[in-house]
Amino acid sequence: VTESYTTAIFRARNQTLELAAVHTLSRDFIADCRISFGSGLVGWTAENGVRISVCPFENDATTLLYYSAEQDLKSFIAMPIIGTDGTLHGVI
Repeated sequence: VTESYTTAIFRARNQTLELAAVHTLSRDFIADCRISFGSGLVGWTAENGVRISVCPFENDATTLLYYSAEQDLKSFIAMPIIGTDGTLHGVI
C-alpha cells in the first residue's frame, strides 16, 4: 500500500460501490465514481466476494471505472471487506 499509485476504499450500498476514501497520485481519478456490482474488477470483487490480483496490469486503466484517462499501472489488487456475519461491506 505504501507504494501504490492509488488506494481506494469503496463502501457497498444497494448493489453499488460508492467511494468512501482515496489516496491517489492520479489527476484523472473520478472522485464521484460509483461502480455497480459485477462491473470492472472492483465490481467483480464485490459480486464474487473474493480478492483479485492482476500483475502485470496490461489493460487500459479506464476499464477500472475510476480513471478518466489511461494510467501507467504496474499491477492491480482488490480485496473484499467482509464482516464477521459474512456481509460484504465494501472493497479495498
